[in-house]
Amino acid sequence: MYHGRVASVLSNDPLRFSFPRKQQSSASDEWLRFKAWLRAKRRRSAQQRASWGWLEYVALLLPCISWLRCYSIKRNLLFDVLAGVAVAFTMVPQSISYAAIAGVPAHMGLYGGFLPVLLYAVFGSSRQLGVGPVAVTSGLIYSGLLNHMDTHIVNPNNPAGPEQVAAQAAYNRAVIQLAFLVACIYTAVGMLRLGFIIRFLGHPVITGFTSGAAIVIASGQFKYMLGISYKSQHALQGEAHSIIQQLSAGHFVWQEFVMGCAMLLLLVGLKAASKRWRKAMFLKALGPFCACCIGIAVVAAAGWADGRGPIKIVQHIERGLPHFTADQWAPIESPGLGVLLPLAAIIAAVDMLESTSIARALACKNGYELEYNREIVALGIANFAGAMFGSYTTTGSFSRSAINDSCGAKTQLAGFITGLLVMAVLLFLTPVFALTPYNTMAAIIKFGVSQLVEVGVAMELLRVNLRDFAVWLTAFAVTTFAGVELGLMSSIGLSMAILILDTAFPQVSLLGRVPKTNTYRPILPADRREPGVGSGALQTTESCGRTAVTTPGVVAVRLDAPLLFINVISFEEKMQRHVKDAEDAVRATGETTPGVVAVRLDAPLLFINVISFEREDAVPCEGCGGRCTCHRRFEEKMQRHVKDAEDAARATGGPGVKFLVLDLSAVTRSDSSGAHMLRDMAAAWKARGVQLVLCNPNSQVTQLLERTDIYSVLPRQWVYVHVHDGMRAAEACIAAGCTDAAHAAAAAGEVGVPASSAALLPGVGLTKMASIDESSNELTGKEQQQQQHVSIEMAGTNSHRDQCRVDDSAEKDEGTGR
Repeated sequence: MYHGRVASVLSNDPLRFSFPRKQQSSASDEWLRFKAWLRAKRRRSAQQRASWGWLEYVALLLPCISWLRCYSIKRNLLFDVLAGVAVAFTMVPQSISYAAIAGVPAHMGLYGGFLPVLLYAVFGSSRQLGVGPVAVTSGLIYSGLLNHMDTHIVNPNNPAGPEQVAAQAAYNRAVIQLAFLVACIYTAVGMLRLGFIIRFLGHPVITGFTSGAAIVIASGQFKYMLGISYKSQHALQGEAHSIIQQLSAGHFVWQEFVMGCAMLLLLVGLKAASKRWRKAMFLKALGPFCACCIGIAVVAAAGWADGRGPIKIVQHIERGLPHFTADQWAPIESPGLGVLLPLAAIIAAVDMLESTSIARALACKNGYELEYNREIVALGIANFAGAMFGSYTTTGSFSRSAINDSCGAKTQLAGFITGLLVMAVLLFLTPVFALTPYNTMAAIIKFGVSQLVEVGVAMELLRVNLRDFAVWLTAFAVTTFAGVELGLMSSIGLSMAILILDTAFPQVSLLGRVPKTNTYRPILPADRREPGVGSGALQTTESCGRTAVTTPGVVAVRLDAPLLFINVISFEEKMQRHVKDAEDAVRATGETTPGVVAVRLDAPLLFINVISFEREDAVPCEGCGGRCTCHRRFEEKMQRHVKDAEDAARATGGPGVKFLVLDLSAVTRSDSSGAHMLRDMAAAWKARGVQLVLCNPNSQVTQLLERTDIYSVLPRQWVYVHVHDGMRAAEACIAAGCTDAAHAAAAAGEVGVPASSAALLPGVGLTKMASIDESSNELTGKEQQQQQHVSIEMAGTNSHRDQCRVDDSAEKDEGTGR
């Protein structure tokens, strides 16, 4: 960071870098980097715990201590009680309904709202997250186990006959084992601090997947609202086909349809009322409970409590506290570990991303920090408790978390209250909730999952980023029409493919100099310019109000990505294309500077950019030791650009291309393929009379270049800190008719800086040309202000060293008379 105002003059002093003189091997560098990271981590931990007491150490294991020790009954208790009661009113009917989606008895859903909620309240770090059964996880469980069970389950709450009883018991055992595996994955990921893995599930993947899963879940509830029965399907077209078949056969119960639609309209009306009148916001939270109570009242008043009426009811919910089920964790026989483990990984990944996303949003809104890995461990402990006492997988719920937050919950005491109220229902009220109609549960499920269909997100992605919209659409379409597992896997595969393509085909920017500054900005390629706009048009003209121009004979290019094996070939092709465009511009308008090509690599230079575009006409590569295709396309592009520039020079009588300037400021890292590519390219261009110039490589890239012995073919004097220095050296050499930077500077009457005086690394000289043209210094006051404005505004684009100079540099210039 620079302090002080920005000066309009440029410093003539070389920029020095303090790197160790002793050259280290790659293994030594990695070991030193690891030790430095470990020391920094220990130092931060020691600083953090320097003022800790015993309560802070206890809070590491029990995060609830952090809010219990400073709990204010006057300020927080009322809000926590209201939130806990409101969530309990939603939890009970949702737990019963979501258990039906998962294909398990209703009491297993209620168990998920009891012990897991209490355990999370103790170990969780989020103060508003509502934990319990959720619709998407329930749908994943049922669809993942549906095709692996020998017998189709008709009624989980009241199985008829010994075969159905045995099938339901086997299914319940598999669900408990699945919850145990999910708990193990949760805990392992949190304790090993591997939460970053879930970042591979991007926002488009999750929103598209949950939207498609919501459609499938909602379509599966139509049979309860129509009074028909069929085997549940895992895709929308299967559900539609079964519904049409049943209706064609005359199976329809109008009482179920009328009651289900009435309950759905009630829920929608309460939601609309809560939005219209702010004081009535609790109506939405009470909606599922009100619908459940009305349905129970209708069944009891009509005398259908025995289950013989036209309305299908739950009919049986096991009463009492949960039983110990840890003895069912092993052995895993049916459907087997090969089925349960991949399904558990999918469920854990989806649940972790959803829960941490909700918890992060709530923490930001309420102004406290969230421990992500501790949060994942807390969810794992909650699932261990659930699997130990008869529950299926639980995670953070969006709807119940929103109720917690809207009711003003301050701590997880609200979760304690919710868990205790669900325990009271299990002890005393299960016979009452056994009268809940299935059509009412279907209405509650439809209403709940409707909030998961993210159409607004899809429209925003379509407007902002078409590739992200394609990922969202793939996840949504495949999940809806092919199943949840295929939907998730296909969308992840597509997003990874797009990521690889972005890395393999990075941006390579052609640079032009903003007049009277040392700032170089990307120039629009010829095929993207508006009619009548010359080759010096800036991509972001509105940011500085000036037009960037290129130098005759010099092509400046910036690589805007790490230099890796996957993008080396693409870099070569794009550099050659830029050279060709520059030469075409010389022939057409004479705008470019003869002899110099400047290129910027806009991606990592890694192996994946190199080998992804293999060709049959491979050539021997010294760096790879044999037949190699890794550099072919990049070299072809460079040759084409240089050939076009030379043709343009012959046509205009100007000098041919003598210099190729590479801006490596955006190359954050490189691998061996990228380093070998640069060395081979330097040798190849030198044989053709074109000097390669490297500008602004970082320490990792320079160390790797040193190890590949690039300076045997590229003199150290052609490695510069600034693009401007490299361009000035190239111009001076063209003007002086030589190929040595120091000789060119002397011939031009300017101060040269020897390579040894500004060593970046042992044996690596990064020099800064001290030549500054008079037009850069002799600026008017208005132009100086414009230059300061340009330099400050562009500071986030290029290296700060290329954007501005501090007052000390200006004072030093004045003192030395430069």
